[in-house]
Amino acid sequence: MKKHTPKSGGGFKGSVDLIGYQAMEVRDRWFMFKAKIHVTLKKVILDPQGTAVQKALLSMGYAGVEDVRLGKYMELRINSDDQALVEKQVQEMCQRLLVNPVIEEFTFEVEKL
Repeated sequence: MKKHTPKSGGGFKGSVDLIGYQAMEVRDRWFMFKAKIHVTLKKVILDPQGTAVQKALLSMGYAGVEDVRLGKYMELRINSDDQALVEKQVQEMCQRLLVNPVIEEFTFEVEKL
């Protein structure tokens, strides 16, 4: 573990940045979580890429392929001491940035590493 050297703060001789020590202590109790996010088009949205893949698979002899829907998969590694908070943050990330709610839907799971 890297040794933490306190910074002098406020320009006063001998002052120490205690916030750095507090953050270090809190971070020592944190865990690494992995969020696995699956994003797919909503069922009512046509998936032309999926259709193209399905046709290609059929032409290759895979006759049992009835439907193909393409999507995105993301993994996020997040440091935190609270899994419930991580789940809430991942939900917000998906709603605010990672997913287009007009045409996409998502599921995710969070696991402690």
